[in-house]
Amino acid sequence: MLTRDVAMLSLLYVFYYAHMGVIAPYLGVYLDARGLSSEAIGELIAIMTVARIIAPNLWATLADKTGKRVRIIQLGATGAFITFLSLFILNGFGD
Repeated sequence: MLTRDVAMLSLLYVFYYAHMGVIAPYLGVYLDARGLSSEAIGELIAIMTVARIIAPNLWATLADKTGKRVRIIQLGATGAFITFLSLFILNGFGD
């Protein structure tokens, strides 16, 4: 029988790889259909890649220094959600 922690970790992996398998490959196609140039799409994909490398270290350092780990996770998740919603609101890159 799975414990709650194992079940939550399993859900994390399901959603992470669902993102990697659905959003990541088709984001460029979606942005192209929205009328963005190849240069702008490349810049956005590069920003996402750099964020995946640098952001976890920054979030961890901030959480360790402040001691408010749950609050930092909540702020990060809220920021990511708002940024995701901007894909549907904005019409171009840098609007």
